[in-house]
Amino acid sequence: MNRLHEGYSEYKRNHPDFAKLVEEQLEGKSDAEFEEQFKETRTHCEGYGEWLQGFDQCDQCGRISK
Repeated sequence: MNRLHEGYSEYKRNHPDFAKLVEEQLEGKSDAEFEEQFKETRTHCEGYGEWLQGFDQCDQCGRISK
């Protein structure tokens, strides 16, 4: 784990723009909140292709979006 941390520290030194972006995105957030912002949210039924309008379950087939 220590080698991973050392490698990341070196990468940040060599890529300061990337390091700044990550730190801005992480600021004030827990690790879970930071990761959540990059996860894709599903907005349609995979079976019907219908828009779910903010819900996780299709009105037509009852299928739950994963």
